[in-house]
Amino acid sequence: ANSAIHYLPILIHISFINQYDANLRQILNCIFSLRPELLNASQKTISYSDLNTFKTIKELRVSLIDREIDSILRDSHVGQFNWLEKRFDIDLKQNILSWPHFVELTERRNLFVHADGEVNNRYINFCKKHGVKIPKDIKLGCKLNVDKSYLEESYNCVFETGVKMGHVLWRKLFPEQIKESNKQLNKMCYTLLVAEKYDLAKTLLLFAIRVIKKHSSDLEVRFFIINLAIAYKWLGDNKTCTKVLKSKDWSSCEDKFKLAIAVLNNKFKEAEIIMKKIGVKGDICEDEYEEWPLFKEFRKTKEFHKTYKSIFKCNFTRKHI
Repeated sequence: ANSAIHYLPILIHISFINQYDANLRQILNCIFSLRPELLNASQKTISYSDLNTFKTIKELRVSLIDREIDSILRDSHVGQFNWLEKRFDIDLKQNILSWPHFVELTERRNLFVHADGEVNNRYINFCKKHGVKIPKDIKLGCKLNVDKSYLEESYNCVFETGVKMGHVLWRKLFPEQIKESNKQLNKMCYTLLVAEKYDLAKTLLLFAIRVIKKHSSDLEVRFFIINLAIAYKWLGDNKTCTKVLKSKDWSSCEDKFKLAIAVLNNKFKEAEIIMKKIGVKGDICEDEYEEWPLFKEFRKTKEFHKTYKSIFKCNFTRKHI
C-alpha cells in the first residue's frame, strides 16, 4: 500500500509528459500532412528496397512523415523546442511563462523513468543551464518525489505549454485559419472556466489577448476580455477584473456583453433589465444561463430567478452540476 501511495503520483506525472509527447506528435503530423513541402528540407533517406514496399506516393509520404517526427521526438524536450524554433523561424519559449518549470518537470520525468528518481549531474546541470531554480535540499544522489502541489503545478504547466505551442504554430503556418484558431482557444478557455480552473484559464486568456497580435474580429477580443474578467472575478481579484473591463468601451456593444458587464460589476438590478430585453430568442439561451460561469453568483439571486421565470415560463433548475 505504501509503495502504491508513493508511485501513483509519479506515474501520473510521467503520464502528463507522455500525453504532451502524443499531442506534439499529432501537431507535427497535422503540419506535415497539410504542408508536405516542409519536408523538402528533411535529411531523411530511404533505401531502394524499402521504396519498393510502398504501393503509392501517399504511403511513401506517410512513412517519411513518421520518420521525421520520430527523429524530432527522440531529442530532449528542449531540443524539440529548438528544432521547432529553427525550422519554422519562430520564438516559442518567450511565449511560455513557465518555461523553466517545463524544463524541470520533463527532466524529473527522465529521472523517474531511467534512475528511479535519483538526482544526477545531468539533471542538476541541465536545470541550471535553463534557468531552473533548484531548491537547496535537492542534491546529487537524493531521490525526488511528487506531492499533490507539484502534481497540480505540473498539470497546469504541461497544459499551458502544449496549448500555447500549438496555437503559435497554428497561426504561424496557417494564417488563413486565424478565425478558427481563436474560436477553439476561446472555447478551451470557456471549458476551463466551467471546470473552475481559473488560474489556468487566466494564463491562456492573457496569452490570447497580449501575445496573439492578430484577431479576425473585435468580437473575438471582447469574448476573450469578458472571460478573462470572469477568471479574475472568481479568483477574488475584483480590482483587476474591473481594470480588464475598462480596457474596452462597451457602450455600443451587443446586449450580451452589456449583461456581462452588469453582472461582473454586481449590478443585478441593471442585469435584470437587460435579461428581459434579451428575452427568449436573444443572444443568450437557457443553457448559457445555466452553464456560463459569468452567472455563478447571479444565479443565486431572487432577481435572476424571477426574471428567468418571466422569460422562459418555468423555474430555473440546474440540469447539469
